[in-house]
Amino acid sequence: MSNKFEQADEQYLANTREACYGLWNALLTTNTIIGSSISAIAVLDGTLTTRIIASSVVAICILSSYLLVSNYTEVREHYRYLGTLTAEEFEKMSPEQVAKDRQRGNSAFVRIARREKFVKLLLLVEVAVVIVLIVSAKTSRMSAF
Repeated sequence: MSNKFEQADEQYLANTREACYGLWNALLTTNTIIGSSISAIAVLDGTLTTRIIASSVVAICILSSYLLVSNYTEVREHYRYLGTLTAEEFEKMSPEQVAKDRQRGNSAFVRIARREKFVKLLLLVEVAVVIVLIVSAKTSRMSAF
C-alpha cells in the first residue's frame, strides 16, 4: 500500500517540478518578447523619453530573467545535492542533520517562491509600461493630424 503512496508522491513531485519549469519558461519567453518589443518601440519612436523608459523596461526584463535563472540554478543544486547523498548516508544522518537538511530544502523553496512572485509583479509593471507607451505613441500621432 505504501508503495502506491510513494509512487503517487513521486508523480506529484514530478508534475509540480514540470509545472514550475513550464511557468518559468513562459515568464522567460514573455520577458524576451517584451524586451524586444520595447526596444523596437524605442528605435522607432526615437525620443529621449521613450529611450529612457525602454531602457528601464529592458533592465527590468534582465532582472526578471536573472531571478528566473536563479530558480533553475537553486533547483539544480538541490537535486545535485540529493544525487550525491546515498541511501546509506541518509540512514546514518542524525535527527538533527535530517532536520537541518529539511530546513535547507524549505528555505530554498521559500526563496524560489519569493523570486517567482517578484517576477510576476515585475511582469505586470513591464506590461503596464508597454501599454502606456503604445497609447501615448498613438495619441501623439493622432494629435499631429
